[in-house]
Amino acid sequence: MRNATVALALACGLLGVCCVSCGESQEFSGWLSTGYQETSLEEAVNLTGVPIPTYLPEGYEIQEVLIETFHKERPQYNEVVLLVSDKEIEKRVSARTNAEDSYKGYDYKCKMEIDVRWTEDGGPGKPPCGEIDQDCKLVHMNGGGWLVVRGDSRVFLFYPSGAKPGFQIVITAGKGLPEGELLKVAESMNYLA
Repeated sequence: MRNATVALALACGLLGVCCVSCGESQEFSGWLSTGYQETSLEEAVNLTGVPIPTYLPEGYEIQEVLIETFHKERPQYNEVVLLVSDKEIEKRVSARTNAEDSYKGYDYKCKMEIDVRWTEDGGPGKPPCGEIDQDCKLVHMNGGGWLVVRGDSRVFLFYPSGAKPGFQIVITAGKGLPEGELLKVAESMNYLA
């Protein structure tokens, strides 16, 4: 379990995005660094080629589309974040610190967050939680992926292109959202031409 906590902390630091579930609710709190800017879904797809979900749970909509602004020379490498909810996303400015730095960003609440980034590594690789057990299992779909249950949240990490270079997709939702719904969203992630 300590490995999973360390992996989550590293992911939060590296991605600039961190989600923490709130109780048994389907809503969870997250944090996003100021290195992302709002954009349209069409622009994000045109710049990066990211796959988008064609299925969302009833009442859920993509409320905000954010894109990294770090890779100006190679925009296809910029991460795209979709904030999904059944209501408007409220954000408030905040700061996070670690031993070396302080980071500005936004705290927010939503029902689901979908992070999409290009990777040369492919997947699914080793389990992100250290070992396979009831809280971490390999799911065979769309190239394979890992479903991880941490506390009151579910995180599904998968690679539609399998072991070849392609997109790494991380879908996070509160544990109140049934596992089947989370997997339906993942299965619907398609590449657009």
